[in-house]
Amino acid sequence: MALPFPVAIHLGVHKTATSYIQRVLAANAAVLAARGIAYLPLETMRPTVTRASVTGVAAHFAPARQTVAEAVQRAAPVRRLVLSDENLLGSPEGLVDGRGFYRAAADHAAFLIHAVLEAEQPLLFLCVRSYEEFVASAYAELLWHRPFRTFDEYLERFSLDALSWRDLVRRLCRVAGPERLVLWDFRLFQRCPEAVFAALLGGSELPALPRDRTRPSLSGKAIEALGALRPQASDEAIQGEVGRMHRRFPRRAHPAFQPFHPAMRDRLQRRFVRDLAAIRAEFPAVRILDDEARPQPFEPPDVTLGCS
Repeated sequence: MALPFPVAIHLGVHKTATSYIQRVLAANAAVLAARGIAYLPLETMRPTVTRASVTGVAAHFAPARQTVAEAVQRAAPVRRLVLSDENLLGSPEGLVDGRGFYRAAADHAAFLIHAVLEAEQPLLFLCVRSYEEFVASAYAELLWHRPFRTFDEYLERFSLDALSWRDLVRRLCRVAGPERLVLWDFRLFQRCPEAVFAALLGGSELPALPRDRTRPSLSGKAIEALGALRPQASDEAIQGEVGRMHRRFPRRAHPAFQPFHPAMRDRLQRRFVRDLAAIRAEFPAVRILDDEARPQPFEPPDVTLGCS
């Protein structure tokens, strides 16, 4: 099932409005299909395509290919396929369980491109976020899914030194080539989501985008209230209170969670800026979106996959 048209693969990362992007694409799937753009909804993609790519088990490849073929048929004649699932990278929890920072991301991308899709024109799309914001947001998200732990306890098992967008970009470039990678800062998406959608969809515009988030992050007050339940409640019981505290102390009415002291926050911000500059210098062929001008449709040159 070789795919001769561009395949735009949105990899995330986690906590960079991935759910919002997927919701908007799903809501406009019929409009996109009429324009020859096939989109595979997350609820269909994750148990098939993502599963095959992450596990690398050959038995999962056929169901994944069938899922993609059905999506392509609905948009015929198709000129572009769009996929989006942040779990293709793996899990950010690898930072706190010894697996490293998205260490299997390149393997997953390679399985997806070469074994599952047989994509001839893969395009990888990646959003990065300032390190102090990413860590705080990843911790807040973890509270929904794991027994409670304080941020200090989280950091005890967390390697800040392992955080490196530059390293992740380098590994992805080895899979698809730097000229097939599109990168943007999360702050750009916050200012101008239309620029990101235009690049992802090859220049095709969507109707007015909703400005509401799928689920705002936990506020600092909500996390403080959860911690105050100790020691009267078990960590498992506190996890069950996350939704209630989220509703009681919503992000729209309370400040964001900012666990780092100013000096550390400044250090992490400067490191993020240096890493973006290093990516530009090391991989000049990587397309880095900015808001100086609305990006033109991104179609890479016809080159052989892989980079030196």
